[in-house]
Amino acid sequence: MPLSRQLLLVDDDVELREALAEMFRRAEYEVATAGDGGEALDLVRARATPFDLIVLDWLLPSMTGMEFMANLAREVPHASTPVIVLTGHDRVVSAGGAAVVVNKPVRSRTLLEVVDRLAGTPRFARAETARPERAVVNVPEPPRAKATVVMRRRVHH
Repeated sequence: MPLSRQLLLVDDDVELREALAEMFRRAEYEVATAGDGGEALDLVRARATPFDLIVLDWLLPSMTGMEFMANLAREVPHASTPVIVLTGHDRVVSAGGAAVVVNKPVRSRTLLEVVDRLAGTPRFARAETARPERAVVNVPEPPRAKATVVMRRRVHH
């Protein structure tokens, strides 16, 4: 499969950002990285076409994930780019329009499956759920951690 899906990965943890970027590249994604929301917005604004997907840490220095999402919503044509929010907190009350919220820690295979599904990559294609506006994937529990991935699909009328 040629490199065709373009992903923006935003995380201030350098080691995690590099590890995730490498995982996505091995899965044949083109990956741009940013260490904070301002840098990520600069990368978005520099592009004529939107990324296929953004993976965003919720707590970033100088700009929260919510602030990034609010700025992204004003960037045409990038406003409709699906966003996966990564968070180490038990609850994110509002993910500001994110398509998916993933609690850290999360298994890399599970995160890749969510990314593939949201980016429309056929590698892990699955049947649609009975409720097309919302699908819930329970993540197997890693040692001393529990994560639930909630996928929200936008329903267009």
